[in-house]
Amino acid sequence: MGRCEDKLKTHDALGGASKDPKLLERIKNLREETAALKLPLQTVKQQASDLVTQASENGADASSLQDDVDALADRLEDLTSRLDDRCSDLRSAATAVTQFNDQVKGLTHNLSGLEEELDAMKPPAREVKVVRTQIDETSKLIRKISKAGEDVAQAVEAGEELVDSGFAADVSATREQVEILQRQFGRLDERAKGREEALESALQRLESFYEVHTAIVREISEVWEETKRFKAVGTEVEAIRNQQEEFRHFHASNIEGLTGQVDDCNKSGQGLIQSASPGVNTTTLEKDLEKMNEKWNELKEKLNERQRKLDVALLQTGKFQEALDGLAKWLADTEEMVANQKPPSADYKVVKAQLQEQKVCK
Repeated sequence: MGRCEDKLKTHDALGGASKDPKLLERIKNLREETAALKLPLQTVKQQASDLVTQASENGADASSLQDDVDALADRLEDLTSRLDDRCSDLRSAATAVTQFNDQVKGLTHNLSGLEEELDAMKPPAREVKVVRTQIDETSKLIRKISKAGEDVAQAVEAGEELVDSGFAADVSATREQVEILQRQFGRLDERAKGREEALESALQRLESFYEVHTAIVREISEVWEETKRFKAVGTEVEAIRNQQEEFRHFHASNIEGLTGQVDDCNKSGQGLIQSASPGVNTTTLEKDLEKMNEKWNELKEKLNERQRKLDVALLQTGKFQEALDGLAKWLADTEEMVANQKPPSADYKVVKAQLQEQKVCK
């Protein structure tokens, strides 16, 4: 019994380390060793009782033997009780450690699954409807990540409780597990929020583009309808000059401002196309730009035709120099536009943008 008591003292002397779940088997073995002392104790008790009886029959007092045996029984009971307590504590520690490890393992698997879900998402599209769908999907993912963040916080708390209770055999390893989990969550949360910001930015740019694009197409159509009210080119000098003045006023009021808007819209649209990630479909955006530029070129061609007819009519009346001045101005404007164009790019999307500019010049 003394040997068993010494083993328990040695165990308790470990301090916080005595709660290491790995020591459970050692304490269970010690408890079994202690339990094995109950049978010899019963034998000793019986022998002591017999001796006390014999001594009494012979007029002697041997009650001290009984006291010694009872004290021995009390020691055994106390030792057994303490060993039961240690086993219970170690089982609790083992359960807590197992639950913590399972919790960390499950969260690591869950976060990895969320990372795979994020990796599978395609880059920001270039269609308003598709981007809105992507934002909804990303918002759902962020909600899942947020819930995982709450679980990570619980795991952090559980790890600290293990450390504080002394159940963590390796404090550094336990805290490292938690830190790895926090870093994994932090990276995932940052990436998901970054994607959400990129999608919001793409949606804002697309909506701004199409707001301007729709307004321009509508204005081009309105100006086209106004050109239908042009009167037939006159035959008299004064009438032709009046029509030229009306045409210049019409051009200044309706075309000059619209020209800048069309250029800005093309730059905005081409910026969206060129900034699209590889594999992103930009066909719809490109077609919408092409349709706008086709309408714009048709309108400009119609206006150029009107101006040429007025110049020819004036030329036919003998006012050659004035007609020549109008043609020279048009040539100068066109030359300036062509001179400002950059050389052909090696980038496919940039070349398409330059092609659109070329059509506008035409």
